[in-house]
Parts: sequence; structure tokens; C-alpha cells
Amino acid sequence: MGKIASLKPHGALRREATPLRATRRLPRLASPGPAGAVLSAAHEGVRAMKRARLRPGQSAFLRQRDSPERPARRSHSKIEHTYHSCVPTYDFPQDLRDAQLALHQTRAAYEQYATTLPWSAEPMPGWEADKQLHSTYRSGKPDSPGYSAEQAAEVARFQAELLRLSTVVATHPFWSTLDGGVVGARMALKHVHEAAVEAA
Repeated sequence: MGKIASLKPHGALRREATPLRATRRLPRLASPGPAGAVLSAAHEGVRAMKRARLRPGQSAFLRQRDSPERPARRSHSKIEHTYHSCVPTYDFPQDLRDAQLALHQTRAAYEQYATTLPWSAEPMPGWEADKQLHSTYRSGKPDSPGYSAEQAAEVARFQAELLRLSTVVATHPFWSTLDGGVVGARMALKHVHEAAVEAA
């Protein structure tokens, strides 16, 4: 009976076994030692950045952005000029230049014409997708009548012309005269008309 009376309530045992949350916070080091100096400097840096409304790692960038001595950003034309000045020059034949330019123009015309076509070549019913979570947007397509006879013929003409011009460019005898770097020469040919326009 005495032993039972000496037992503590269950809640008291739990309060004694579990320390208070407030005691889990680590106190700041106030000692003048090296560790205390480093932490004090870090705290001062964080407080200074908060006062300046800066995030860590961005202070130098933002100061440079707002600085009047910051050089102006290079324009797109200057970047293109730098790119062309770094690319090796090739003595492309004129017929190869003309074929590549015609290929560019034909592809651009085909892409522009494709924007006027129905979304399917054959007649197909429209559809609408289900509503997605956290969004009111529903993707869908209206009914497609398909390509007309004139549209199908025009698409076939564009594709045949693109195939012909691609074959002329890819099988030109000029590529066999190169010892190496055919890929770099091919990329330079794609931009050679741009350099000619800038020079003019």
C-alpha cells in the first residue's frame, strides 16, 4: 500500500522525462574566441543583407547591376557579329549558296502556309480534354474538315521542293573537296546569306 502511494502520476513522469522546448535552443556564443568572432561576423552580415533587402549570393550582382559603371549589355547584332567572326570562312560555290538560300526561303514559305491549314489532313471530329486539377483551362480542337484537294496538292508541292533542294545541298561536289570539318562547313553555309546581308 505504501509502495502504491509513493508512485507519481503518469503525467508528472512524462513532464520530467521530456525537456521543455525552450531549452533546446542553442545560445549564441558570446565568448571572444575565434568561434564567437566568426559567428558574430556572420550574424552581422545576415542582418546587413536583410536591411538592404538582399538575398545571400545576390548582393554583388545587384550592386553591379545598379552601378553606373556597369558596361551596357551587348545587343543581338553584336553577338551575331561575334559569332560570324569566329566561324571559319569557306569558298562556297555560287550554285551551292543559291540552293541553300532557296531551301531557307521554301521552308519559311511552307511553314507560313501550314498555319492556314486545318489541324488534320483527313476529316476528324473535334475533342476536348478533361479539366485539370487547379486549372480552368481545357485543351481541345474543333472539328477538322481535312485538307481540300488544292491544299493537299500545295503541301505535296512544298514537300517535293524541300526534298529536291535538300538533296542538291547534301550531295553537292563541294563537300568532297574538304579534308575534314564537314559539319562545321555545313553550319557555316546555313548562315552565309546572313553575313552577305550584313556586308551589304
